[in-house]
Amino acid sequence: MVSQNMIKKQTSKSATGGSTSKKPVQVDSKSYPLMKIMGKAYWTKLSVPDQFGKFTMDVTLDEKSVKIFEELGLEVRNTGDDRGDFASFTQYATFPDGEPREVEVYNAAMKPFTGGLIGNGSIVNIEFKSKDWSYGGRSGTRNEIRKVQILKHIPYSNSTLKVEEEYIEPSDETAAFSSGQ
Repeated sequence: MVSQNMIKKQTSKSATGGSTSKKPVQVDSKSYPLMKIMGKAYWTKLSVPDQFGKFTMDVTLDEKSVKIFEELGLEVRNTGDDRGDFASFTQYATFPDGEPREVEVYNAAMKPFTGGLIGNGSIVNIEFKSKDWSYGGRSGTRNEIRKVQILKHIPYSNSTLKVEEEYIEPSDETAAFSSGQ
């Protein structure tokens, strides 16, 4: 029998029969409700996991959400940047047995989202469940992503450059065509 604060390690076997890495198995020591908040998304990685094998998203919190998080003892972060008060959300990219999993992402009409990468400032609803964890002498609470709904999509762009209409001269557009570019 496992106590509420213990974590069992589970080893899955690869197709060749060898052991893969051990992952902590979650054991809840506190019951948290399934929750939903609306906010602006930042640093979203829902289609490709991060370097730690997790899908991640930060979501800004309004005053009401901050109060609820604090009452439940959940972490509210503020690093002094555009996000203001926010919470971080994660989901492992694989189940404990090694099978891949995806985050369910929908548009405002609850149809599968097909709009590409989610940029900073996109407005989202996120459904999540908080879980206590303990591993390697450390413990805490993480917010596990269940589903995401994109209400207002701002496409991700890794460039700060954009079309500057006021500086475009007719010769700029025609020069590219006449030079064969």
